[in-house]
Formats: sequence, structure tokens, C-alpha cells
Amino acid sequence: MSDATDAFDALAARFEGALERGRMMGRPTLQLGRRMVACLDGDVLGIRLDRAGPDLERALTLPGTGLFAPGSGTRRFRDWAGLPVELADAWDEYVAASVALLQRAGRS
Repeated sequence: MSDATDAFDALAARFEGALERGRMMGRPTLQLGRRMVACLDGDVLGIRLDRAGPDLERALTLPGTGLFAPGSGTRRFRDWAGLPVELADAWDEYVAASVALLQRAGRS
């Protein structure tokens, strides 16, 4: 197993009961109901954030972070930050922000 997979498994365990594990496009995900909160793509965790809010802006200032672009990287998700495994300690904070965003919007 890779460091990113281990970090993702630990993240999923910490959010057990609040989020469900799933797969999308062959990648492991964390979901709130049917809505994807986070997606692991290689060594990067993509996390859905509010593009008009401070969380995405703040995440994009972290070293090695950019807009999430899974797979070939040609399509970037405008409201998703891609945080590398080196920032796994910050994953919880941004996943929690994503959950709060989806709950506020009543999307689950």
C-alpha cells in the first residue's frame, strides 16, 4: 500500500459514521449521502470546497496544492482543492469544511 492509501484509510476511519466510503471512476471516495466529499487520486486527495468561500482560497495557498484535476489532469474541478499526501495532516480540516458546506446547502 502507498502512503496516500494509508493516509486515506486513516482519514476514512476518523470520519466513520459521518461519511461513507465509496468508489468513483475507480478511485476511493468519501461521500455524504450521494455527494462526493473527497476523492483520492494517486498521492493527491481532492476535497470539494466552496469556490466562493475562504476554505478553497486558503487551501490553495498550501505548498503543492492546486485545483483538483484527477486522472490525466486536463480537467480541473473549480471547487475542489487537491492536497498532496505530504499535507495529510491538513486533510481532516478540509474534509470537515466540505461536510459543513454540503450540510449547509442541504445536499446529501
